[in-house]
Amino acid sequence: MRRGSLLLALALVLAAPAGAVELTLTYGALERVIWARLLTQGGRYYLEGSSTDDCRYAFVQEPKVSAQGSRLAVRFVFSGRAAARVAGRCVGPGDTLEVTASGLPRYEAGEIRLADLRLSAPESAYFKLVVPLLQSRLRERLSYPLRAELEQALSAAAVAAGSPLRPRLSALTVRSLLVEPHQLRVSVDLSLAVE
Repeated sequence: MRRGSLLLALALVLAAPAGAVELTLTYGALERVIWARLLTQGGRYYLEGSSTDDCRYAFVQEPKVSAQGSRLAVRFVFSGRAAARVAGRCVGPGDTLEVTASGLPRYEAGEIRLADLRLSAPESAYFKLVVPLLQSRLRERLSYPLRAELEQALSAAAVAAGSPLRPRLSALTVRSLLVEPHQLRVSVDLSLAVE
């Protein structure tokens, strides 16, 4: 078969609806995504303050993803302080504790997000003050860019193969998201086009 015929056959296969595909995202992979997308300030995500603040700050670090029944859970180490400098010392409340954010995985706008996000932590008066801030920020930021990752993988595969064809994802429908003990199983219908 000539190279031109082979490329044409490949283009026709790729342009046809690809149909159902099942993806598995291990919790280790999801942790790496959280590190790369969220914990961008020295391995921390600051809700308030920065690494130079020693009296007033709040951050999460050290994510660990797991299953809690049908919910996906991300445990963080939270550390915060709401103090003021008085006579050269920081005076005010602060705490360091483990916080778990859990939610039901849902696909929307190209990303897997956690719906019905809930926070749990040991009893802490200081933590109660920052729960609304932490919950709203994590609701916005805890996501996995499924569509973008699939598009990037298609492009990288074509480049690595040295193909002059450029496949693209023309349609993506997530049929189900299933939380399992060590991975998130994603069933999708997708269609590819070649340019």
